[in-house]
Amino acid sequence: MAAENPWRDLFTPSGTYLNTASVGLPSRQTADVVRSHVEQWAAGELDLMAYHDTMDEARERYARLTGLPVDSVHLGSQTSVLVGQVAASLPDGADVVLAEGDYASLSFPLLAQQPRISVRVVPLTGLADAVGERTTLVAASTVQSADGTVLDLAAVQQAAARVGAELLVDATQSAGWLPLDLSAVGYTTCSAYKWLMAPRGAAFGSVRADLVDELTPVNANMAGADPASGLYGSVFTPRGNAHRFDVSPAWPAWAGAVTSLDLLTRIGVPAIHAHDTALAARCAEQLGVASHDSAIIAVQVASDPLATLAAAGVSAVQRAGRLRLAFHLYNTEADVDRVVELIKPFLP
Repeated sequence: MAAENPWRDLFTPSGTYLNTASVGLPSRQTADVVRSHVEQWAAGELDLMAYHDTMDEARERYARLTGLPVDSVHLGSQTSVLVGQVAASLPDGADVVLAEGDYASLSFPLLAQQPRISVRVVPLTGLADAVGERTTLVAASTVQSADGTVLDLAAVQQAAARVGAELLVDATQSAGWLPLDLSAVGYTTCSAYKWLMAPRGAAFGSVRADLVDELTPVNANMAGADPASGLYGSVFTPRGNAHRFDVSPAWPAWAGAVTSLDLLTRIGVPAIHAHDTALAARCAEQLGVASHDSAIIAVQVASDPLATLAAAGVSAVQRAGRLRLAFHLYNTEADVDRVVELIKPFLP
């Protein structure tokens, strides 16, 4: 499928774009929808109440991609705020196990709660073994941002279940390309501007049904039973499911998010996973690095290749001391072969 990419013409990158792990590219249709929103805004023609339907459509499509019940999904703007809500709701003295080297949007809101709670930082490979009788919460990304390592979610779930601990999982680097079933996870988060290819400002959280009443809606805003009409007043009556944690939408972000999610659900995660990981594996094999069965690879280089790559129209970044390459729907085998030739002179 990578050789005959049926989706490449849906996108308009000016060069070879290998930086989806930082920010995904919108499809032509998504870009058109966002432009249309701006034109309606400029003309004073926005129907703001219609965005409630837009948000519900985005919620449903995201739930379908991740195996989550629709009623468990709530909508926000960024991962750190969603994680902060969980962190602020943890009881005093909670014991949290956090994967070492995880992204700051997940780790910092938990670390900021110290010393009210205890946070133990352990290697990702030892995450399941670090879960003990006192553990309250285990937090990790389904895919590591720096190098694409895929979490052994089943092993961590089993370890947490044995002691009655909950999981907080960030799916930002996996939702959209990695087959997921997050239905049993206590709390999840996901920023949509990477692999979901939505504008920045759209993010998803989830809370398992039995935990809804244990989480404080500290950002309560659209949490009322009737968010369309309950905009004023001094009586707070939250909705009966995780939708109580919704916040007011960044309108153009959600207009674009629905369109991008439509595309992803039409293609299907299994096809996207096969395409993305095949390209990453091809690149990893040629460069002699591990691919982790992931869409992201990390390459150790002897010197900084970014200026050379940029001059050749290749977009990539360095993370944690290595060159990071991320492959998605707009990439082809030709992209892989081109970047391999550019990188080879920089290998140790």
